[in-house]
Amino acid sequence: MNNFVQEEYYQLPDYKRTLHQWLAKGRCWHIEYQGYLSNHLTHNWVVMGGVNASEECMQQWQDLYTNIRAKDPSKEPEDLEPPRKFPVDYTTITEANWRNNIQTTRIAFPAYRDFFDARLQKLGLSTTLRQYLPQLLPGLVGAAFHAVIHTGWATDVESIDMAGEGLAYMATAFQPLATGNRFQPPQPLWSTSGRNIIEASLEFLNRDDIETMIQISQEVSETEDYVRLNKGDFQQRMITFDDPRLPLGAKLNQTGSLYMPDTSQPLTEIVEQATALIAAALHGSDNDFFVLHGLTSLHGLLSLLPHIEPVSRREALVYWWRGVMATMVVQDLPGLEKTVKLLQEWQTKRDQENQNAYTLTKEEDDWWRDLIKSTLCSRNEHVSKATYALWRWSAWNAFPEVTVKMFKATAVNVVKPNPAEQIDGDLWFVKSFSDVSSNSKVGFTNRIWY
Repeated sequence: MNNFVQEEYYQLPDYKRTLHQWLAKGRCWHIEYQGYLSNHLTHNWVVMGGVNASEECMQQWQDLYTNIRAKDPSKEPEDLEPPRKFPVDYTTITEANWRNNIQTTRIAFPAYRDFFDARLQKLGLSTTLRQYLPQLLPGLVGAAFHAVIHTGWATDVESIDMAGEGLAYMATAFQPLATGNRFQPPQPLWSTSGRNIIEASLEFLNRDDIETMIQISQEVSETEDYVRLNKGDFQQRMITFDDPRLPLGAKLNQTGSLYMPDTSQPLTEIVEQATALIAAALHGSDNDFFVLHGLTSLHGLLSLLPHIEPVSRREALVYWWRGVMATMVVQDLPGLEKTVKLLQEWQTKRDQENQNAYTLTKEEDDWWRDLIKSTLCSRNEHVSKATYALWRWSAWNAFPEVTVKMFKATAVNVVKPNPAEQIDGDLWFVKSFSDVSSNSKVGFTNRIWY
């Protein structure tokens, strides 16, 4: 960790000793598959390592995700790809040119991976992040937030193997939202007299022209120029916010500067507001798939902030917030009314009740661990990732009880079983792998997930 302005909200996790061995195995597959889908294999291993899941559990997850074991009938075949090698005819990425090739096509990923692997080996994790991450943060919505998720979750458990991939992914998937030279973004992005993040969110999402913004994003993303990008429907809608021919980026920039404390102060207050915002949005949307990525990306980002300069930390949070606002628009404001209600209720209680940082009791911590372990049987790894992030925030002992209760309510809603065993909205959750376990000697029982 760096010795400047210690962030009081963050605590490194405890994780099982063999976790890094599993994360190193993640290099056996490419960062993407089936064109633009992101490889989540290592992310769920981080969750499993954090709750000390068994070695059998870790292997079962690998077998299921890579389709070695019988196919889970509820999922498409993953078809993970082998790692790609450096293309012979492509310019090598070095210290001299790495900035000039950001936001390139996917072919550049192996070159960037080799570059960042070498920097990590020479400089170490923290110094590498401090030196290179700030220039990648404006594009953190790239690959539907997955690049910053990969980098941040790697940093949380200090995995050099994952971090090299994550930084390379951030470089090649880099996607700004109206903060480049073609726009006039708010100057500055943040200030000590800026707008409160909650107030700014509610004002932006209740704009009189918000429905028009949704329509523009949807219609333009379906045109040939966007479809040919082959980045997926969601990411193509997000890119409309960075198209200078459209009004969306300018409207996002009209929000002005966000409030951040002076750089000599920690960011606990702002981090609490950001976590409350995304927890309310996930709960209010009843687990919208891409709102969930806003939550898991925030956990990754919060793991990264202690390693970079105080100014860059504040800019990072603004970039993330802009991404969440764009996500809400392109997803057609999922559950906005309930989200607003949850935020208002939280704010009222936050203003009235004891504001001392709350420490989980042993019983409460055990409850969280058991809840997360139950999600390891989910047919969607996003369930376990979201629940794990909410637990980590609760266990940091940095936020008051009212905020911790919000995290718990969101987690309970994320893991609610779906009796029909079908996709319910964008997520689904069942408590057994009955369709798969009949073909397994070990079986997907609760016994092996602990």
